[in-house]
Amino acid sequence: MISNLQIGKKQTWLIVSGFWLVFYISRVLQDVAGISLQGYHADFNYIAVNYSGWLFWIPLTFLILRISGRFPIHKENFRRQFLIHFGFCLLIAAIHYAFEALMMFATTHFFFPGHKGEAYLPYMLYSLHLPILIYFLIVAIHQGVHSIMNFQKETLKTVELESKLVEAQNSALKMQIQPHFLFNTHHSIVSLVAKGENEIAIKMLNGLSELLRKTLELPKNLVSVDEEITFIKLYLDIQAIRFKNRLQIGYSIDSESRRARVPAFILQPIIENAIVHGIEPFSDSGKLSVQSSIVDKRLRLVITDDGTGVKSSFKEGIGLSNVRSRLINQFEKDFMLLLEKREPKGTIVILSLPLIFEP
Repeated sequence: MISNLQIGKKQTWLIVSGFWLVFYISRVLQDVAGISLQGYHADFNYIAVNYSGWLFWIPLTFLILRISGRFPIHKENFRRQFLIHFGFCLLIAAIHYAFEALMMFATTHFFFPGHKGEAYLPYMLYSLHLPILIYFLIVAIHQGVHSIMNFQKETLKTVELESKLVEAQNSALKMQIQPHFLFNTHHSIVSLVAKGENEIAIKMLNGLSELLRKTLELPKNLVSVDEEITFIKLYLDIQAIRFKNRLQIGYSIDSESRRARVPAFILQPIIENAIVHGIEPFSDSGKLSVQSSIVDKRLRLVITDDGTGVKSSFKEGIGLSNVRSRLINQFEKDFMLLLEKREPKGTIVILSLPLIFEP
């Protein structure tokens, strides 16, 4: 999961003000403690006023942040932007020392006339590096945070685009599956009508209508096992009408697995494959079983039939190929699709998927 770093104006105000306030208090307490440890009297009020210049860095910091945002530094324009920032840096330093001089004058002439302030020019020359370092440190932090935020935004855009691409690919694959299924069902209905079995054909047509309605109700890419089984039951009801008494269907759905999420319509091509290639060639009745359970913290779906079994020359058709493609799109390599011959006869298809529950 990608953590989206977002710092609003209110948070910026709190961070900047809080930092300089803590820094100011720590400097005052440090001086008071240092003077007291040397055995001298520490005038707390004088020291607090004398160091108040550090609080002036609060508005100066926001001014620097505005300048940093207006003139971002990139590899392509480093020299030009650096010169611009160096000019602003000197301006900020001049504003800082002007305020310091004003505070020093006010301290020694108005607030504490008994105190003799230190010589200002030597102090300014001695500490000239400080506003320069502070300026470029603030710019570096701002540019770094801004770069991280831009990177995260681009990463989130990429993830969203990839997600939409996967969804579009899955939709395209589902659209390939559905016409394939509709064609087979339509062919069965036409065959029944041609044989004069109109009542059965109408019953199958009603079942198809209900199935199509259910298809429109499940536009989501992932659905619960319960929803998928409901869809499969509608499909198998149609097949049961078609095969009359030749198709026996069994369900074994573990209650814990019902809320697990699976790609919509993922079982239908597998079951259709079992019926068409496994049971339909037999003149006798066939058994089909649909199972769902949770094994080793993964969702396990099993489709079995007692039909002809998998031949050595078997190749995946449209349905199974689309199932595999959709699983790759959804889970990449984190799935298993296994198709094997059962003994003494029949086929077993096992799906092992990541265990996902609806939030």
